[in-house]
Amino acid sequence: MIRFTLSHVLLTGYIVLLCWLSLKPPSESSDPLMWDKLAHFIAYDGFATLALIASTSQRRFLEWLITGFALGVMLELLQASTGYRTGSVYDQIANTLGLAAGGGLALLPPIKKFWFIDTNNDTATNPPAQKLP
Repeated sequence: MIRFTLSHVLLTGYIVLLCWLSLKPPSESSDPLMWDKLAHFIAYDGFATLALIASTSQRRFLEWLITGFALGVMLELLQASTGYRTGSVYDQIANTLGLAAGGGLALLPPIKKFWFIDTNNDTATNPPAQKLP
């Protein structure tokens, strides 16, 4: 059973925000190309970081990263189908690099040791939601 915590609510809100920002009509002053790609990178790095906070296992975190990748592809395709936005492979590359950077956090030994549930005996070594005695 899935537990819905504040981190899940924040992640869901963040997904809604990403969708809105990706599909709203562009503003009059468009950003230079470099800043646009940096914005994509930061947005999906933020997604991966929130996904890490919401995850209790490495498997769940990987599922969230795959979801983030699929969301980026879907939003780029939807942008291409609108008359006022354009989809870009380079935007998706920036999205993917942002996910990879955020995903890299999970490889850090302190995160692996203290954040995720131990899959050998299904107990948490020290999950963030668990109160310490």
